[in-house]
Amino acid sequence: MSLFLSVLPAAARHLPSPRTATAATTALTTAAANMVRANHVSRGLESIMAHARLSLPRNFHRVSLACYYPPSSRPTVATRTFASRRAAAISTPSGLDSDHHLTAAREWVARLNSKAITIPRDICEISFSRSSGPGGQNVNKVNSKATLRVPLKSLLPFVPQLLHAPLQASRYVAAKSQFLVIQSDESRRQTANVEACYDKLHQLLKSIAEDTIPGETSQEQRDKVQKLKKAANEARIKSKKMHSSKKSSRRGSYDD
Repeated sequence: MSLFLSVLPAAARHLPSPRTATAATTALTTAAANMVRANHVSRGLESIMAHARLSLPRNFHRVSLACYYPPSSRPTVATRTFASRRAAAISTPSGLDSDHHLTAAREWVARLNSKAITIPRDICEISFSRSSGPGGQNVNKVNSKATLRVPLKSLLPFVPQLLHAPLQASRYVAAKSQFLVIQSDESRRQTANVEACYDKLHQLLKSIAEDTIPGETSQEQRDKVQKLKKAANEARIKSKKMHSSKKSSRRGSYDD
């Protein structure tokens, strides 16, 4: 940096007035300091001089300056990571695949399938708008289309933690508002479309649970797996014994 500053007065003498030379020197010094921070001094010197319409002395050679930064003040570059919504979903906390969590999740799914439990409707928001689609006297005239909006922060406490991440990555979730949005306009009646929205919510939770929560292994399947493991272990031991016997027979032939 000091070597760079030493050439500034020589370059500034080519300007018409001292005031202009002083201003140019100050500007170049500031620009040089900024470029030092960006670690581009070695290539940016001539571009700075050209921008200021200054000519370098004939005996001036390009100087490469190495910038040293202490670890605490070393500049960092902020980067952005682009990922799909599914990859950007909140990851499942560790330990949720334990038997306790799996058992609780399976029990919840069983109650959901039997409709013993439902999502409270007081956390949901219902709005109506004009229906769309082909045919019918009510098309674009009557507000029969129902839209169900459920805030995730209110829905997740009623859902097992194993389903939180896939539910947040669902295509029905509005990323900005973090609302689950479901619509229905199959019927001409508002009440029927409202019930259809709640049924779609039920089917969505059921589908996510089936894709996420593994089924419980039957005793018959467990016994079958144990038999296969036992057979594989016996085959491995038999192969080792045959290999050992073969090596022993070779040693005996060498001793003879």
